[in-house]
Amino acid sequence: MPVQRLVYTSRATEPFSPDALIDLLTGARDKNRRLGVSGMLLYAEPTFLQVLEGDLEVIESLFDVIEGDPRHADTRVLLREEAEERAFGDWTMGFVKADREMLASVAGLNDFLQSQRDAAMIADDETARVEKILEQFKAGRWRREIEG
Repeated sequence: MPVQRLVYTSRATEPFSPDALIDLLTGARDKNRRLGVSGMLLYAEPTFLQVLEGDLEVIESLFDVIEGDPRHADTRVLLREEAEERAFGDWTMGFVKADREMLASVAGLNDFLQSQRDAAMIADDETARVEKILEQFKAGRWRREIEG
C-alpha cells in the first residue's frame, strides 16, 4: 500500500541536552506508534534531519506541528513523495545523535548538512542527493547504532 514520505531539516533554536532528546524521542515514538508513522531522526547539533512515513493527512498534520514548534527554526522540506513501501517501516522513530566520525561515514552527509545550514533554499537537484543519503541510512554499516 502506498505511503507518504516527508523528509525535512530544521535547526534547533537551542542545543538539546541528552535528557531533552530522550523526552523528544519518547513522545515521538509513542505518538508515531498510535498514528502508524515510521521514520528516523538524525541530530547533528544544531541540525535535525527527519524522515516521516505514513498516511498523507497524518504526516502533513505532524509536520504542521513541527513547523510551529518553537524548538525548531529554518524548517525546510527536502523531499515530499508517495512511495510504494516504507523505507523505515520497522522504526517508529529510529534515532542517531551523530558525531563527526559518523557524519563522515555516510558519503555526502556532512557536506549536505553544512549546505542546509547555509542555504536559504533547497536546490532542485538536491532530491537525488537526499535519496542517496537516505539509502545509506537504511542499509549502511552504522545501522546498528540506530535506536529504533
